[in-house]
This record gives sequence, C-alpha cells and structure tokens, in this order.
Amino acid sequence: MNPDGQPVEQALDDRTLAIQIAVAFLANVPWLYNAVAGVLAGSGAPILLAIANSDAVRKLGRRRAEHAAETMLAAAEAANLSLSDFLDHAVSDDRRQELLTRALWIAQDTALTAKRRVLGRALASGVMGDDAKVDEESLFVRAIEDLDAVHIRLLSRLAGGRLWDVDSVTKEDPGLALGVESLFRTLEVHGLVRAHMSVPPGGAVRSLDPSYSISTLGELLLDRLADECPG
Repeated sequence: MNPDGQPVEQALDDRTLAIQIAVAFLANVPWLYNAVAGVLAGSGAPILLAIANSDAVRKLGRRRAEHAAETMLAAAEAANLSLSDFLDHAVSDDRRQELLTRALWIAQDTALTAKRRVLGRALASGVMGDDAKVDEESLFVRAIEDLDAVHIRLLSRLAGGRLWDVDSVTKEDPGLALGVESLFRTLEVHGLVRAHMSVPPGGAVRSLDPSYSISTLGELLLDRLADECPG
C-alpha cells in the first residue's frame, strides 16, 4: 500500500512505475536488486518514488529512463504478464537479473524504437525461458548493443541468401561505402553473418576479400525488427 492506502498498482500506471524501476536499476540502487517484489507490493514504494524524483533522474536523464522503461514494458507485453509479475521472474536469479540490467543499460542510449522493443522481446524470451535460453538471449542482447541503423541497413542488404562482398554492396548501396569493412566485421563478430573465402582447386586462397552471407541469428534479428516495424 502507498501512503494514501492505495495499492501501488492502482496509484501508478505501468509506464510511470517502469520509469521508476528503470531509474533505480540504472542508478545502481543495490537494495532493489533483491527486493523488486517487495517494492511492487508496496513496502519500498516511498523509497522508489523518492528515487524517481531525486537527482538520480536528472543525472540519468528523463529520456534515457523512458527508453529503458519502454524496453521493460515491451518485455512484459511479450511475456503476456503484468509488469509486476514479469519483474518477479526477471529478478528470480542472478543470470536473469544480469540480463535485465544489461538490456535496460543498452536501451537507455538506443534511439531506435524498434531496437528498444527488440531488446524487450529478447529480455522476455530469456527471462521466461530455461537457462539455455537465458544464455542465448544474452548473446543476442550483446549483439544488439553494438548495432546502429547502418549495421541493420547492411544486414538487411544481405537478406535472401545471396553472397555479398564489399564491392557488390557498395555498388548496390554507395551510401555504405565508407567503413563497410568495419560494418561487416562487427556483424561477423556477433555471428550475424558468415564469411566465405574463395578457394580454388589448388588450395591457395584466391582473394583476401571474403564474401558474406546472413546467418540464422542475423535472420532472427531482422525478423524481430520486422515484427516491430510492420509494413
């Protein structure tokens, strides 16, 4: 119950509550990590409200807190749970809690709405899945962290199964010419594309410039983005 005797869930809409939880996590308030359930039940609500109205918000930035909150709400929506119930699962063990914190930390600086919602879906999948799924989604979240709009633009170019090299990409999309090698390397490091070297019958490598194809993980990322950007 809050000081007025109302349940916290009634006193605060989910978005407001999500912003407050995000601020507390991103401001590294240690007691919250093991007490989210108690906060949502009301025991920590006055402290949480104080945090949300304190210097923590001003230092973190309202927009950044809202970005993190959007990812949290997207995760609860994807899990088909209330925010309170989802957060109970998200802090149920260290691994899920780490996934939650990382996702919120990335989301705060993410300008793309679709990317923030994709982070939410990955968070939901990991939190609600088994330990193997937590590990899988943790890798996926790390990949998303390093991707900007231009990486997604290049990855979209690779969709469809065709092999692409630097020359073919820049011919089709001259806007990617500057730094395309670096873009390919980032996608490869995160397993979003595969590199293919041309090897003639004699065994010697014909070219030092590989061709690339999209990986299963890369297709998954594009599918999740497409779901968040219909039409």
